[in-house]
Amino acid sequence: MSDQKIRILHVLGSLGIGGTERQQAELLKRLPPERIEPLVATMQASGPFLGEIEARGVEVIKFGFTSFYNRAAVRNCRSLARIIKDRRIQIVHCHDFYSNIFGTAAAKLARERVRVITSRRDLAGMYSSSQRVIQRVAQVFSTAIVANSEAVKQMLVEREYFPERKVQRIYNCIDTERFRPCEPNRELARSLGLAGDAPLIGVVASLHPWKGHRMFIRAAGIVHRARPDVRFLIVGGGSELAALQALARDVGVSEAVVFAGARKDVPELLALMSIFALSSPSEGLPNAVLEAMACARPVVATRAGGTAEVVDHGNTGYLVPVGEHAALAEKLLVMLADPARAEEMGSRGRQRALAEFSGKRLVESVTQLYEALLA
Repeated sequence: MSDQKIRILHVLGSLGIGGTERQQAELLKRLPPERIEPLVATMQASGPFLGEIEARGVEVIKFGFTSFYNRAAVRNCRSLARIIKDRRIQIVHCHDFYSNIFGTAAAKLARERVRVITSRRDLAGMYSSSQRVIQRVAQVFSTAIVANSEAVKQMLVEREYFPERKVQRIYNCIDTERFRPCEPNRELARSLGLAGDAPLIGVVASLHPWKGHRMFIRAAGIVHRARPDVRFLIVGGGSELAALQALARDVGVSEAVVFAGARKDVPELLALMSIFALSSPSEGLPNAVLEAMACARPVVATRAGGTAEVVDHGNTGYLVPVGEHAALAEKLLVMLADPARAEEMGSRGRQRALAEFSGKRLVESVTQLYEALLA
């Protein structure tokens, strides 16, 4: 490689609240400015990470469209292609489903010798058949695919038949300074109706079917019958709220469950939790579990996708079968019965987060990929 900076165009579907957007912000915060010259393009013109990225001196080009099925999409694709040509972009790095399509199409329209990196952060469970086809086409035309877990990489190789050499596994990172152990804020607890020192089991995930909150609430019903003192905190917003509130009433835990909605103070909320739980039926690599581990919370989670690569079963937490709420309840009760062991698991989780999922590791892996593609 020469001493000249690598010109990278990062393409995102949005800069809203989400794990992908947070990973993009963490990456841009850490990329070495003496080696990388970043530019960001986003399909949606606003979002909470916009100011954070621009404050670092990174230019963000905002397109402001949400559909590929109109003429505006074609115009935007041509505009992005011109940017690729005019800025002499060397690598187009796409970070999610929509940007995989948008960025790859624009790179092809530019007719330049530009490398394209697409990304997969899930096991395709939330896509329609047509979405799966169009994303696969985009990734066929890409130079490399970044998978955020070994589970996602194996899916791409074994089920979608991509060459193994084309798929690079690069784990998500976590900001271990923001997410770190701290004393519980009792005023915050009281504001949520969680006064007292009752054990608290929490989950942080958007309220959508693919996050498995119904399994969590059914497990909460079993735990509550055995331990009426335990409380449950669900952090996140989404379309499932009313249905989940109704289910909580049906299983008799509505008085013990707090729905906190979407929040920005997640580290402080994690500090209130005795145990972190995640009951997703499918995961690429769950940022919420990484955040909980970085805050030294012991974890009980479903053995879904990349979750099994994060949680060291019996050491930093427990893994249970997908969909088996009784198994989830059993492991939660095991942890509640031995708080000292649970605390040890949380401490080991913090050490694992520092060692395996740091921002330094992410930047090293991504920079090596950039240099390899241009070598």
